[in-house]
Amino acid sequence: MKISATGNDFILIDNRQLGLLPETGFIRSICARRTGVGADGTLLLEESEQFDFAMRYFNADGSEGELCGNGARAIAFFGRMQGLGGERLTFDTKSGPIEAEIKEDGVRVSMPSAQEIDLTLRLAEEFGLISEGFARVGVPHFVVRAENLTEVDVEKIGKVLRFHPHFEKGTNVNFVDFQDEHTLHIRTYERGVEAETLACGTGSTASAIIGFLKGRLKPPVKVVAPGGLLTIDFDPDLKNVFLEGRVEVVYFGELPVREEELK
Repeated sequence: MKISATGNDFILIDNRQLGLLPETGFIRSICARRTGVGADGTLLLEESEQFDFAMRYFNADGSEGELCGNGARAIAFFGRMQGLGGERLTFDTKSGPIEAEIKEDGVRVSMPSAQEIDLTLRLAEEFGLISEGFARVGVPHFVVRAENLTEVDVEKIGKVLRFHPHFEKGTNVNFVDFQDEHTLHIRTYERGVEAETLACGTGSTASAIIGFLKGRLKPPVKVVAPGGLLTIDFDPDLKNVFLEGRVEVVYFGELPVREEELK
């Protein structure tokens, strides 16, 4: 199945019986835009002894990620379609368990607490932009402020900052414009996709939290991305963080799998 979560598109595979071994070349081939299904990433739904199911996330380049916020929303919706859990369910990820609520107009998921927060970085100024800070919300995010997002060369600047030597394992890069105390606009260069994506759940969360810590935002925060609207809500102590937005099924399909890609 292919699902779009506010413009972030994913291939969803129920791997409980299939036993697919997610070889890098296979993930790359099915995520390729012109020769494969085309997606920002692939999500495998797997068995969990403790929760309703487990999630594994693979970027379009075949690398496995610790977490994907919009992917979490997509797989929660997918899991519910498979009869796992009810309107509320819990699933495991490499960043810990995620709680989800399936609503009429979208999916709301809990997010891990922001870690490794650094509001002192000054890495974007050479591009005429303002460094807002860094935070890890399951995965690393560097947040940069721009006065006019439409004029920012996200692909060029994002790639440079994504591979900046300051970040040992690289980072995602979020370009933001704070509209008012409850709204920000965002564009994201996503690590693993190596391109701009239409939305990024963890990036929107990191940007909202950094904006709050800088005194620019108050929860709940509406995040306007090219793919649509996301809502980030959290307590002032940042212990309860939630991501919410629309989820839509694009289509169902079948994929050929080689024998060596199975257990």
